[in-house]
Amino acid sequence: MRTQEVSVLKAHDLKCVKGSTELFSNIHFQIESGEALVVEGSNGSGKTSLLRILCGFNYPAEGEISWCGTSIEQHDEYQQQISYIGHASGVKLDLTVLENLVYAQRLVGSDCDENEVKEIIRAVGLFKQRNV
Repeated sequence: MRTQEVSVLKAHDLKCVKGSTELFSNIHFQIESGEALVVEGSNGSGKTSLLRILCGFNYPAEGEISWCGTSIEQHDEYQQQISYIGHASGVKLDLTVLENLVYAQRLVGSDCDENEVKEIIRAVGLFKQRNV
């Protein structure tokens, strides 16, 4: 018997309002494992607002977002899987890649040491750039 596949990320009827301005409405999509979502639009069209809503940082005025079939509002594991880097990324231009990542780990209270950060950098293919 074949089981029904569940979309990894699904948005239904999303609407975003800022103040008295509706940025977008009727946003529907589903993303399966291995797929990507590209968000395009002019300045002020709601791209960042949509991404923040998808991350669970903001709530839509209407609509629902689910991850693996469960609303993200009730899904603690979803929050643990999200990474968001916005316009003000916090990257310090006078620090190297390695120094920035070690610094970021300390900011969030991680006990990840420099050698562990080096292994992470190696795993994502940036080891040669670690001192840039």
